[in-house]
Amino acid sequence: MTVTTRLIDSAEELAALEPQWWALWRDAPQATPFQSPAWLLPWWRAFAPGRLTTIAAWRDGELAGIAPFYLEEGALGRRLLPLGIGISDYLDVLLRPEDVEAASALADELAAVDGWDSIELEELAPGAAGRALPCPDGCVEEACGQSACPGLGIGREVDASGLPFEVSGKRRQSYRRKLRAAEAHPPVEIAGADPERFIEALAALHGARWRQKGESGVLADPRVLAFQREALPRLVEHGLAQLTTMCLGGRLAGALYWFAWRDRAATYISGFDPDFAEESPLTVLVGELFRRASAAGLRDVSFLRGREPYKYHWGATDRWNQRRSFRRVA
Repeated sequence: MTVTTRLIDSAEELAALEPQWWALWRDAPQATPFQSPAWLLPWWRAFAPGRLTTIAAWRDGELAGIAPFYLEEGALGRRLLPLGIGISDYLDVLLRPEDVEAASALADELAAVDGWDSIELEELAPGAAGRALPCPDGCVEEACGQSACPGLGIGREVDASGLPFEVSGKRRQSYRRKLRAAEAHPPVEIAGADPERFIEALAALHGARWRQKGESGVLADPRVLAFQREALPRLVEHGLAQLTTMCLGGRLAGALYWFAWRDRAATYISGFDPDFAEESPLTVLVGELFRRASAAGLRDVSFLRGREPYKYHWGATDRWNQRRSFRRVA
């Protein structure tokens, strides 16, 4: 039952872990879609911004923990950074519950890697395994709050439109009003979508929305789009990504890409046709998310990173991600 570890430094070795990685992901209660191989393997193939430096730990032949990191050498120094950084709202190590020995082994092996000045644990959600990872010997730690991820708990009790009562009363009224406005453009169709077609349509809608603001939006980056083209079908296959579209009068008016896992849901990327701004497709689609989440027995909805006002209109309150930084003692 001794814990053994190995440094994973090639994309082929990382991909070979996928079956065991999924088993660990399913057993790790703190895991989110952002820690799944469906997310992180495509991320590495799309970006690979440094030297792969991932530590895997096994107990009795089963993967007990994984610390997916890479080494970056840049203006901020030589840093071990988590795979998924930048476009992932939650980052973390994966550990089987209460496996303190595996957690210590991951920290020790990261510390033993040559050539780094700091280990950065970024965007640790409340309850993340990385919040309890021991500070390696020979290091000092700095910790601080990092990003707000507004969200709210929901229950099974719903109003006449199917929205949980935890959603603010004003937003439930707005949802019903916008749905009536949409009905002026029959037929109104709210449905799922094929992931390959969805990502192209979402990129077009998302880009149109951001161009109105004089910006490009995240999906304008060809590397991000390549990543999503690979990751999204994998996420859908494993039931983690939900794709909802709204068509009015036969035209695509809005699209929402969201996550559902265990008893939680989270919005991720959305877009809408500016021609339908008055109908507010995204209000209707987020309302649909809440309806479906409550009906499916999910108990929490996160709006992920950012403190945009619309999130609080739904009744969300801030939950703060944490950053931990381990620096070698000179």
